[in-house]
Amino acid sequence: MSIPNEALEKLVQEIESQAVSAQREISVVKGAVTTKQRDIRLLELTTIEVKQLSKDTKIYEGVGKMCAILLCSFLFQHVLFQIEGLPSTHL
Repeated sequence: MSIPNEALEKLVQEIESQAVSAQREISVVKGAVTTKQRDIRLLELTTIEVKQLSKDTKIYEGVGKMCAILLCSFLFQHVLFQIEGLPSTHL
């Protein structure tokens, strides 16, 4: 009982297409992980910098082509809120 060559070739082609699809998905996931790691690092650095400032310090944040004044305490709360939204395994 041997499997015909045509059936084997069809099976090989199906496996190859699944492998290509899996490689694409892996690259997309790796890109997403890299983006999240960068976001986490930026939040960590922002937290470190904001902790060093007094709570009454005014900070300018870019909003489109303008700048808005924020209190340091408000920015710190905003950063903490963003950190809470991240999965706990990354912190």
